[in-house]
Amino acid sequence: MNPPGKFGIGLVIGVVLVGLLSLTWDSPTAETLPPPVATTVAAPTEITPWLEPGEVRIGSAVILPRGLEVEDGVAVLSYELAGLSPSLQEQDDVEHQGDVLALPENWVLTTRSGATVEASTSPGAESVRFDLPAADDQVATIDLVGWREARARGDRVEMPVEVGATGVFQSGTMTIETVLEQRFSTIVQLDFDETDGDWQFPAVLPIDDYWRVSGRQFGGLQLLWDGADAPDRIIFEDGGIRMGPVEGRLRVVDQRVES
Repeated sequence: MNPPGKFGIGLVIGVVLVGLLSLTWDSPTAETLPPPVATTVAAPTEITPWLEPGEVRIGSAVILPRGLEVEDGVAVLSYELAGLSPSLQEQDDVEHQGDVLALPENWVLTTRSGATVEASTSPGAESVRFDLPAADDQVATIDLVGWREARARGDRVEMPVEVGATGVFQSGTMTIETVLEQRFSTIVQLDFDETDGDWQFPAVLPIDDYWRVSGRQFGGLQLLWDGADAPDRIIFEDGGIRMGPVEGRLRVVDQRVES
């Protein structure tokens, strides 16, 4: 699994527009209108035939349960995560299945006696541990009740190319510290003060490709414009992500039926 924050991510949302054709005809009189007919439309069902029994999809990832061990009042569920999103970095591992952009976080175990036990996991975890109320308790179900999914930032800010100019993003504040105009180039050094908060991974860059990134330091950025025609304003876009919380209930383990 790729650790969160080790990749910059830009997500593109596609919108499909369907054209509606209008037909004209002679409108019937009120006396000839047929009575309304009640119809029932079945709710669409998501079909994922490629999932193996026991595998659970969360957003753009899949939980792959690897085993449940119960001993001395402790239950440990082992699992792996497989990403459904294509990797945005070159991978040496030929079995890499894609970047994981959804992460389990909060779990609930229910015993056969009806007692519930809560647990949580952090990024990179491959197991979740539950301390059962009694040593002889048996596991009935394990549900994932909270997880994180990647949400694109995408906000843009336009800044003048001058010392002291600032741009405020959801993920932090960009400030121009230095503007060095040379005969055939312009260098701009910026500082990025990240907003306090977990689960966010900013990636603020200029949208104009002619501004080249020539250096980074402590979250800052140095840009280079080749030529004497550097613009007097820069538009930045945050192509990073925030792992936003999602609440739900996904059944990962069900041992209520004896085999």
